[in-house]
Amino acid sequence: MGKEFFAGFYLVAGTVIATYLFRAMLKKDTIGKIMARALGAGLVADMAYILYLCSNDYFLMSVSNSLVFTSIDWCLFFLLQFVVQFTGIDTKGFNETKIAYTIVGLDCLHLLANPFLECSMHYRFVQGVGGKYLQYRMQWPFFVHLTLCYIMVGWIFVCLFMKYRRVANFYRARYAVINIAFMTVIVLNIIFILIGGNVDFSILTYAILSCFLYFYVYDYKGTPAANATKAYFVEEVNNPIVFFDYEGRMLMSNRRAREVLALNDDENLDSFLQRHSYLKLTDEREQYFETTLIHKDCVIYFQIQYKFLQDKDGKTIGQFFVYDDITDKKRALIQTEYNATHDILTGTYNRNYYATFKKEIDEKGLYPVYGAIYNINGLRMINQNYGVETGDKVLKRMAWLMQQFSRVTDYVIRMDGGEMALILPETSERKANEIFQKIERRIGTFEVEGIDVTVESSYFQFEKIEDFDRLYEEARWKVVEKKKREQEE
Repeated sequence: MGKEFFAGFYLVAGTVIATYLFRAMLKKDTIGKIMARALGAGLVADMAYILYLCSNDYFLMSVSNSLVFTSIDWCLFFLLQFVVQFTGIDTKGFNETKIAYTIVGLDCLHLLANPFLECSMHYRFVQGVGGKYLQYRMQWPFFVHLTLCYIMVGWIFVCLFMKYRRVANFYRARYAVINIAFMTVIVLNIIFILIGGNVDFSILTYAILSCFLYFYVYDYKGTPAANATKAYFVEEVNNPIVFFDYEGRMLMSNRRAREVLALNDDENLDSFLQRHSYLKLTDEREQYFETTLIHKDCVIYFQIQYKFLQDKDGKTIGQFFVYDDITDKKRALIQTEYNATHDILTGTYNRNYYATFKKEIDEKGLYPVYGAIYNINGLRMINQNYGVETGDKVLKRMAWLMQQFSRVTDYVIRMDGGEMALILPETSERKANEIFQKIERRIGTFEVEGIDVTVESSYFQFEKIEDFDRLYEEARWKVVEKKKREQEE
């Protein structure tokens, strides 16, 4: 077996690293960008070591070794950045500062200068399996390099361990496996440094580490947590349900949620809240909202429950939204409220709305206000002689005519029996007279099923809501007096 045989293994490892590097580069988030840098540095180290194994030239092998050590420097530095971002552990301001880059950059300088000055380590050729290798004797600058590397290694280990201790048991495997995989690489590297050898197999494990990194960051989902919520999802299958894990990634949703809420495969809590702006979350552990959504041209009313899920130790597992379809209840309530303020026969407002419209006018200052009272002559006689159904048709016809010649902002109210009122808020005298005249011409005398129907009317105007009841009663009395005179004649 020659050196090329070992190089084949490193080529396979490089292919694996390159695959996950490409997948990380497709990610748009900060973690994906930092992971791509770390994997890129690891790929450079792997390729440099392949160059070392494929060469028997002293200088070229020395350059390859320097590139390996330099790439490891940057790989550890970017891994530390990645772990800090991934765990969210407060590291008192660790970030991409000029100081941090300068320290790592200075460490790389003496490593890159080593093929020319041998300032970090001395090499000598040795004959090994399948070719020549370099054995080295370390100088003090190389010990500085090792110290810097192991400081970053220790920092990475502490961050992952702290996160492991803080999260619920469901998610501990995520941080434990990454930490174990990373420490395995470091231990193998330490063994190589202490014992020596012709081939550094620890670099091969970079491929395994890249697999674990990508999987546990982007593909891993807490299966126990998912299983713990399955019963809940099954019970509420007719209601949309969305579950996010403790980092805001969508862990699970049911069929109804995907249909009604149009969820994306890469949905997260932030994008979900942006698209559904009616969800105004606060720090409360449980909240309720109401909204209407349109699905297949139908309006659906939902009451939404938002709640944190916690394990027995009080640690957050995730958070979920349950959309309870209350369409039937809401429509029944709307119909009840409508019936309470509307006359079922004519569809106009009824006497119960009397207080409401006065409050609206006064609060909004819709003055001046003009009003009219219309009362059907002989409605009782029509009911007795032609039947109640005919009397109802007379009322419907009169209400329809009043609505046709009034405005959307006006109030048409059936007060009692054959008496109806028309209230014109925020109306000029000229406009009020114009509307009253149009209605008067249409309902002063009209015909229903061959019966000539006449209506008596009276008008009033007020500037203060306190005057309404008095002026309304005066106008109503005038109508009564007119009807009496008509009967006497």
